[in-house]
Amino acid sequence: MSVTVKRSTQSFSYLLNIAVKMQGTTIDRLAPGESVTFEVNDPGDTISLKSFFSSRDVQVADGDTIELFRNNKVMALRILSRFLLAAVILVTGFRLITSLTVMIPLAAVAIILSFYIDFFIPDYLVVKTKGEEKDHM
Repeated sequence: MSVTVKRSTQSFSYLLNIAVKMQGTTIDRLAPGESVTFEVNDPGDTISLKSFFSSRDVQVADGDTIELFRNNKVMALRILSRFLLAAVILVTGFRLITSLTVMIPLAAVAIILSFYIDFFIPDYLVVKTKGEEKDHM
C-alpha cells in the first residue's frame, strides 16, 4: 500500500522544506518540485505535513496522492498587510496624521495582522487525489 506526496514548484517558502511525518518519524523533507512515495501499514494512517510554523494532518489510504500547492489567498493577504504597514510608516514619517489615537491602533492592527498571517495560516493547500477523485483540504 503506497502513498505519494508531491510538492509543487510554485514560489512559496523556497527556504523551508516541508517535512512528511508518520507516527512521529520523519519520512522525508520535500523541497519545491520534489515528491516521495512510501508504504503505509493501515488504510486509516495519518501523516503530518509540517513546515516551520504550521502543520497539517491528512488521513491516507492505499494509492492516495497528496499534492501541496501555494495558497494564493494567503499571499494576497500578506501583500496587503505589508502595504498597510508601509502606509502606517509613511503617514507617521510625513506627519500626515498627527493623532496618536488613530495611529497607535492602526499600527497595532497592522502588526498583529502581519504576525497572524505569517505564523498561523499555512502557506500551502493540500489536495488529496485517489484515481480521479479530488478532495481539497
